[in-house]
Amino acid sequence: MQVTVCSRDAAEALISSGRFPQNTAVISFCDPPDRHGGEAYAPVDYSAVCGDVCYCELEDLDRDYLPERGCTYESFFPDAARLAAFVYAVHGAGMDLICQCDYGQSRSAGCAAAVLEHFAQRGISIFAGFDYYPNQVVYHKMMDALAAYKRHTENGIFFGADAARMTLLPEELLRNYDPADADSVADTRLAAVQYLEAQGMLHRSLYGIMGCFLSGTRSLTAALRVEFPRGLYLPGKWDPAAVFTRTRYAGEKITVTYWFDRIRFRDSRASLMRRHPRRSSAYRLDTMPIRSFDFLGKLTWDSARKMIDAVPWMITNLKYM
Repeated sequence: MQVTVCSRDAAEALISSGRFPQNTAVISFCDPPDRHGGEAYAPVDYSAVCGDVCYCELEDLDRDYLPERGCTYESFFPDAARLAAFVYAVHGAGMDLICQCDYGQSRSAGCAAAVLEHFAQRGISIFAGFDYYPNQVVYHKMMDALAAYKRHTENGIFFGADAARMTLLPEELLRNYDPADADSVADTRLAAVQYLEAQGMLHRSLYGIMGCFLSGTRSLTAALRVEFPRGLYLPGKWDPAAVFTRTRYAGEKITVTYWFDRIRFRDSRASLMRRHPRRSSAYRLDTMPIRSFDFLGKLTWDSARKMIDAVPWMITNLKYM
């Protein structure tokens, strides 16, 4: 996706010249109506050349000036989530994108930089341009909105434990947590990972985790990407009670068992858990092979069995083969 920054004058010149690029969508920033008092002011009219336009009324303010306009960082730019969804639709359709504001320097540049950084890690190309002065609030709010959109839409199948299990997390972090809501689980997982990392309480490498266990640690908290696990079937069970992976450490084969037996869906079945086909009261993990998932939870070392028991707080981004 090619992303271009454009001023109002440049956009109107493109429209009048008949040279508006094909297969291109537009994000058009304009001032709120009260910003210009009695002056005639209207957004750029793209109706003759483009059907994919997302308008956003937003004053061009730096963070230090937000209080003067009765805004906070949290309340400023409430349309960021809507723009993020629009950007993803444009990207998915294989279209290019024009980001336009009055002068083509601040709001549009901040938005374009966020889009380029999110999809191609090239946001610096906007910040390095002498013609641009990217609005930092727009940039950061768009970055957060794009990341949240990706985090939510990719989390179609998930697991969330009750908040009571997460004793290491502060109450304020879990205040709005809902284990039955996919977006809440994904957002809380991100906040939990950031909090635990800041406290030095999170592990991300099985190699490092084994070093901790062999030095005497019995349990710890970890965030792991689990690839190609296999189902673990207990005697007399029709469906897997858990999944497991195997790794090696110092020549020893180590089994990591992830014990979770309830999964949810964010679509029309979001309120349902998969159930055993013959025992409707029993939840099941599902027999479909799992390709990968993101794990956050507690790991415990069993030295006698040379096994790590992994009990999740949250499972996100679960993908089937």
